[in-house]
Amino acid sequence: MEYLPPRPLDAHNAFLLGQQLAHLHQWSDQPQFGLDFDNDLSTTPQPNAWQRRWSVFFAEQRIGWQLELAAEKGLHFGDIDTLVDMVQQRLANHQPQLRCCTGICGPATAP
Repeated sequence: MEYLPPRPLDAHNAFLLGQQLAHLHQWSDQPQFGLDFDNDLSTTPQPNAWQRRWSVFFAEQRIGWQLELAAEKGLHFGDIDTLVDMVQQRLANHQPQLRCCTGICGPATAP
């Protein structure tokens, strides 16, 4: 591997980059939501355990995790398990198509 110094994009290559990036964002061959590894959202760790249903992934890995972090700082919004179950039930019929965005796979639409 060798270092190639960056060069400014001309109009043609910028257009090609845009097309290829748009094609990447339409990737949807994955049957599950999550990643093989956890990541960080700024300085906050973010779990990404695999789930077959988006509603379970979002309720547990996003909402539940944020509620746990808040509880560690003394902010309590109620029983975390109950709240996570309520979110999962509320979103159970919402199945967004999977999209790969900047290397992180997530739902194509927000709840």
